Amino acid sequence: MSERILTSLAAGLLALTLSACQASPGSSTTRALTGDSGTSAGSALTTAGGSDSQSGSSEETDAVALTSAASAAESAADAAATMPETIILRQDGLTITAKSLEDDPIWGLGIKLNIENQTDRNLLIQSSYAAVDQYMTDALFSCSVAAGKMANDTLYLGSSALEAAGITDPGEISLHLSVADSDSYETVLEPSETVLKTSAYEQSTVPEPTTEGIELLNQDGIRIIASYVDESSFWGTGILLYLENQTEQDILVQCDNMSVNDMMITPYFSSTVFTGCRGYSEITLLSSDLEENGITSIDKAELTFNIYNASDYSSLIQTDPLLFTTGS
Repeated sequence: MSERILTSLAAGLLALTLSACQASPGSSTTRALTGDSGTSAGSALTTAGGSDSQSGSSEETDAVALTSAASAAESAADAAATMPETIILRQDGLTITAKSLEDDPIWGLGIKLNIENQTDRNLLIQSSYAAVDQYMTDALFSCSVAAGKMANDTLYLGSSALEAAGITDPGEISLHLSVADSDSYETVLEPSETVLKTSAYEQSTVPEPTTEGIELLNQDGIRIIASYVDESSFWGTGILLYLENQTEQDILVQCDNMSVNDMMITPYFSSTVFTGCRGYSEITLLSSDLEENGITSIDKAELTFNIYNASDYSSLIQTDPLLFTTGS
């Protein structure tokens, strides 16, 4: 149990760092896991090179483009989703209020929270994952509030997962907040789900997932697809997975016994998926591990998945070894 928790913590820290650093599926540093990977990096370079003939554009054209861009940015700001002030927890002297949404240029979408601690204990309120329009994302939040005090802090949602899902104007946000004694780390309140609706809720639709790639698992309402290899992942190389949970319980997905090009290597991966939700998450392979094993390109990989009930850590599925290869 302790090994699984430590693995989850390590993977969580990597995921939070990666949320602002991942390459998009269209990046030239990614390789698809299917034979047809769409536009190649080479053709993209050719297209970019062809733009040289347009370098003589007039200043007037540039001015029009800048004006159009400014107008588009202003319209986007006006249309940005808002959220009414909402009390999301009021129990045993602890009150947590969601004040508003914010869009930080570095951290991305955030929820401003006010926490009032009228208990006789120092409290630690945390969250590590959330769902936006039924797609999972990381949640970056940890706030300590002394007994009898209040605090304002912001919970940030991982931007890379939202971008991968194609979510630009969130309509529904599901949060799981946990509360512990900040001195003893004793659990005060178990994680509970809170659903917030924004001004975009009535118009929002759940984006259709991109499920291209290699289906590694489709069993008992749980689906895993390996989408592409990201060679510019912040810590080294990543393998993007699409995860879907159509069971009646939140699940925790982890992987083990991984080899790359027949060399054993440590994967960093732990992903929680709420019931009825889906999401994109990356298996991280450290560049130092790849270098030590002389791996310069991921040509094939083999691994097993361990899937647990996220509430009590009871085992749901343990797969046989799964083998897949990458595209050229």
